[in-house]
Amino acid sequence: MPGAADERLHGVHGGVNAGRACWVVAGTFCEEKFRAHLLKNCETALSAIFFDLVRKEEGTNYQISLALLKKLKTIK
Repeated sequence: MPGAADERLHGVHGGVNAGRACWVVAGTFCEEKFRAHLLKNCETALSAIFFDLVRKEEGTNYQISLALLKKLKTIK
């Protein structure tokens, strides 16, 4: 999974690499074309649940996706 290997967001929301900000990394979850439609829907739902969990756990320390996307563009 790209988020697990992408080091540019290491430490964001207390995660390793982009593990706790995976929703802003291109190719994470439903990008692979070979996956079955049902599996894609399941992963999308899991992604949304994880996203909500991180937002809740981080509270006021949560970093919005736009800021993280800007960080991804500046760090190559």
